[in-house]
Amino acid sequence: MNHYILDENGNPVIEHDYQIWSYWMENNNRHLALDEIGDVKVSTVFLGIDHSWSRSFTVKLYYEYENPILWETMIFGGERDGYQNRFCSKESALEGHAYALSLVKPIPYPSLSKPKPKPKDLTKVIRKIRLD
Repeated sequence: MNHYILDENGNPVIEHDYQIWSYWMENNNRHLALDEIGDVKVSTVFLGIDHSWSRSFTVKLYYEYENPILWETMIFGGERDGYQNRFCSKESALEGHAYALSLVKPIPYPSLSKPKPKPKDLTKVIRKIRLD
């Protein structure tokens, strides 16, 4: 099992020294994204350990997962409490975080969220036209 830390650009690198890895994990902010919507938290973190050991043979057979799984998104609280997904790249983790946010707070459709305009009072319009 490999241990990873992030370099100054946020890219994962293998760290062979367990003490350095442990110190880095305790003393660095590993949150890639953290959002709170009411009582619900959506959290995406750098794991520091390759979690690809949990991949099934079927997943390995049908998908190209050669990169380590190093990021995780979770939802805490609300109807989706316990939702979890893991990712191989920072970019896919950010996309996964956005998806998890959409599960917690669906994006409103403009046509459904805006109230319908009230019809104009035609008598006022007609009077204005007659006066002109």
